[in-house]
Parts: sequence; C-alpha cells; structure tokens
Amino acid sequence: EKGAMAAAVATFASATTLIGVKSVTPALLSFWEGRLGWKAVVSVPHPPTADAATAPIGFVILARDGAQVMLQSMPALELDLPGVFPAPTTGAAVYMKVRCIDDVRRRLGLQRVGSDDGDDSDGDAWAFVDGGAAAAEAEGWSLAVPARRTFYGARETWVRAPCGTVLGIS
Repeated sequence: EKGAMAAAVATFASATTLIGVKSVTPALLSFWEGRLGWKAVVSVPHPPTADAATAPIGFVILARDGAQVMLQSMPALELDLPGVFPAPTTGAAVYMKVRCIDDVRRRLGLQRVGSDDGDDSDGDAWAFVDGGAAAAEAEGWSLAVPARRTFYGARETWVRAPCGTVLGIS
C-alpha cells in the first residue's frame, strides 16, 4: 500500500559461536590468546555482580580479524539461561546479531503479546500463535527463550535447532 510503512526484514549482521565450557581458565585463555592469537575484548566475572579483580571469569569474548568467539562457563550459562543447556555437559551455541529481531521472531511464528514499545524487559512478551508450537514441534525445533532483554541490554530470542544446536538471536 502507498503510504504504509514497509515491514522490517531481518538482515543478519554476524554469527558468533558461544561455547559452553566447564570453566574459563587461565590455560584456556592462554590457548586462545597465546597459541591462536585471539584477544579478549570483553570479560565478565561470575557472578556478573562479583568483583572482577577476584572473581573467576564467567564469560569472555575473544576477537581476531573481525571474527569473534564467546566462551562462557557452564555455571554462568545456567545462571544466565536456566535450563537451556543441559548439565553437566558442556555445549555450544551460535549467537547471531540481526538488524530486526522482531522480524526473526515473526518468522519463527511468534507474535507480540503485551505492550509494543520494543523493550522486552517491561512486560513485552512473544508467544506462539495459530498452531506455531505444533508446527515447531513437527519441524523438530523448539523455543528456548521467546524474548528477553539481558542485563547488558541485548534483546534476544533463543531456539534449539533440529540438530540440537542452540541459536541465540539478537
């Protein structure tokens, strides 16, 4: 329609692997930084409110040549995304940044229920509608976290792909 606002379409800006590890140890960081030449660009203690000088590292982003990988301890993952990664195993996830998270959510069969201010932390909710949950189950994938805003401000949706890989979309 003329004059109508065009629907936003998701364009993927990046995909980053999130690797769940037993712990983010000095030896692990030494391997990535020393052996592979990556650099830690973000580090978060576990728990996130702990003193970074004395607490263990719970999460780190490593970067090199425009590529990134994220390492997160399984205890930090369980605190951040309860029940998404089965314990006591470690896990990996692909974390993808998109230009329009709401378009991706709609493509997954989710619909916004609640306020429409784009702030997932204050009551906005996304849910399956019109048989979306049954369709997802028939296709072999599941919704892990429909919508959330993290403590660091990212708007995310998490799904488990048919192969079992966890995908975080932000």
